[in-house]
Amino acid sequence: MSAQSYFEPDPILFFEGIRSKEEFINAYLVKGNFGQSVPRDVKESFKTAEYLMAHSFFYTPMYDEAFRKVLGIHEMAVKLRCKELGIELLKRGKAGKKDQPKNLGTLHNELMKRLNLEIFRYTFDKVLEYRNEKAHPEKHAFGGTLYKMHIEMIVKFINLIFETTDSKTDPDQKEL
Repeated sequence: MSAQSYFEPDPILFFEGIRSKEEFINAYLVKGNFGQSVPRDVKESFKTAEYLMAHSFFYTPMYDEAFRKVLGIHEMAVKLRCKELGIELLKRGKAGKKDQPKNLGTLHNELMKRLNLEIFRYTFDKVLEYRNEKAHPEKHAFGGTLYKMHIEMIVKFINLIFETTDSKTDPDQKEL
């Protein structure tokens, strides 16, 4: 494989009707359009995911790596929001045992309850499922640009958790 072949469009894109980098970017790049309340660390980390998505024009499986990056950003966002709300990231160990980190599912549950976001249970559960599949693969899998809608969903979710007020401190917040 020559160096030049690293900079040729992935042939699979022609089957999707993509003929240029610009068309690819317009069709598949998910911008990290985050609200002001989303921490800078999340916004900065998402830039890497944007570049991975853009460069997957040359090798579509890189889009899977962008998705994996976004799943990691999602986990970081959940932990940052939990910290903001005073939700403990550690569970107390039994007598004589060290405290252990709570798993992401537990943090999700506590965050959903605290922010009255139970209506989004299905979305939360799907994100956890995708994260576990990517974190603990059992075989090679390729989703490519099909992950776009999942990345969009995660961006919306991150905005949601940072824009939703704490039900313990906002007496006007209604249960969904």
